Amino acid sequence: MVFVVPADASDHPPSKRVRRWPVFLLGLILGAGVTIGVFLALGDRPPWMAGTRGGDASPKKIEAGDAPTDDEVLDYLDGKTLNLSVKDVNEKPKTVTLKRANLTDLKWTGAGQISGAENPWNHTYMCLYSDETGTYILDLRIPVRAVGSRRVFLPLDSAKVTPVDKVFTPPMKK
Repeated sequence: MVFVVPADASDHPPSKRVRRWPVFLLGLILGAGVTIGVFLALGDRPPWMAGTRGGDASPKKIEAGDAPTDDEVLDYLDGKTLNLSVKDVNEKPKTVTLKRANLTDLKWTGAGQISGAENPWNHTYMCLYSDETGTYILDLRIPVRAVGSRRVFLPLDSAKVTPVDKVFTPPMKK
């Protein structure tokens, strides 16, 4: 019986030895280069490269699907007139003119769009409105379109105004 013993790397002359470290380092460098290239191609810089691209002269592109800021929505609602629902159909509907200072607890609840860039995104919001006539919950659908680098608010699409009997504010935890 003859046993064949595999040759060890130390049995090879130095010129024939497998050199794995240079190949490993080359692969590591290429992998890091590809990763950085993908980050740059997608426009998102890795955190350690923040601020290295130079000053971008153009403003951030605004998308209509992005939720408007609370300040934009409050500015938009300031001065809008809404009809209050009345129970008697023979009674003339009451109206309320919104004031920014009286709007609180603004909350974005969602958005949707009928396909097509020319159709606006409809952002839905909920907030409280209080004035001398009472307190109301406002459920609003605000249409928004992006035009260039600007966000354009279209006329208020729908607003549901619900009168409130009492608002309870829970005590702060200590």
